[in-house]
Amino acid sequence: MRMSERIAVDHANSKEGTPMPRYEFICEKCERAFELIMTIAEREKAETRCPSCKSTKVLPLLAPVMVQTSKKS
Repeated sequence: MRMSERIAVDHANSKEGTPMPRYEFICEKCERAFELIMTIAEREKAETRCPSCKSTKVLPLLAPVMVQTSKKS
């Protein structure tokens, strides 16, 4: 697997400053990891394609989550 080759694709149609979820995937065909930035609604509707080989055989990866709150703990 070529995990060191990470491709970032920005599909965000949002306003500046609005945080967008990042979704990480790995392509089963070309074995490249990539991430997409899109709204939750876009993720639910979209058929995810690898930006390198255009395959739809992609698997979601579990990524660390950072939560930001307005108050300090």
